[in-house]
Amino acid sequence: MEKGFVELFDSTWAKIIFPAFPPLWFSFFAIFAPSYEIFFVQGRLTLLAIILNIIVFFIIVFYIFATIYCQNEKDKQRIASERVYMSILQNLDDANTFLRNKQTNALFEREDSNYVSDYQSNINVLLMLLVKCFSEVTQIDKSKFVASYFYRFKNDKWRIINSDGKHKGLDVSILKEPSSVVAQLILEDSTIFYPSKEEAHKNGKYFVDKRDEEQKGIFNCPMGSIFGINWSISNQISDDDIILSSIITVATYGEEICSKEDIITKKVIVEHILKMFGNQFLLLAFDYIDNQNNLGKIWK
Repeated sequence: MEKGFVELFDSTWAKIIFPAFPPLWFSFFAIFAPSYEIFFVQGRLTLLAIILNIIVFFIIVFYIFATIYCQNEKDKQRIASERVYMSILQNLDDANTFLRNKQTNALFEREDSNYVSDYQSNINVLLMLLVKCFSEVTQIDKSKFVASYFYRFKNDKWRIINSDGKHKGLDVSILKEPSSVVAQLILEDSTIFYPSKEEAHKNGKYFVDKRDEEQKGIFNCPMGSIFGINWSISNQISDDDIILSSIITVATYGEEICSKEDIITKKVIVEHILKMFGNQFLLLAFDYIDNQNNLGKIWK
């Protein structure tokens, strides 16, 4: 309702019609009204003329207040937008700082190579920063988020890291469920967003986990929303030779991120948060692969 109101009074037609109408009306009234008895009788305004002029006066007042309201709403949207992007940039900067520190530490820890062996804990830090960014952008408490990272190097088995540690009912076995978001993303490099898990589940596109069942059964609240993105690292010689396959999912429990119609929030999350953080995960994976390849050859 508020959005439609702002769009209406911020449109080009509204900006032309509303400011132009009162001067045209009063000019018309001053020139032609005295010639008509419905407006003037014995030099006095008729009731109809008074009512019409009062209506025009209220249109002027209404337009002034509507303009002020629309400007305030636009300012709020601008501030909110700036807050969103500042949050994204700050969390990305924290992620970059974290990665730079890990790279620096790796240079001075060549004997035991903690940077290589600590890959999972490094991923977990990025997942927590990702959740923090989602929470700040959507204004949803971060305790309602779980970010998960599924990955597999070469022909190794699939592994999973969850931002909240051992997440209920979410492990690599979910890959076997055709309706799970992870299973859908394995088929191709893409991005998935289901604003309503319940609706996705009804359409066979979401596999309900234990925490979903608790939210619905015990607390009787929405299951939430879920985003997912898939990317991989291929051999430079052959694209078919996949060195790393990985999938990141971010799900809410008990509260939906946004409605299906909220294209702006979806665009911010998919095009800015997920893709930008995806680059951070890629950097960490590249460093891990390089260290694995060089370990024992350069450092010994």
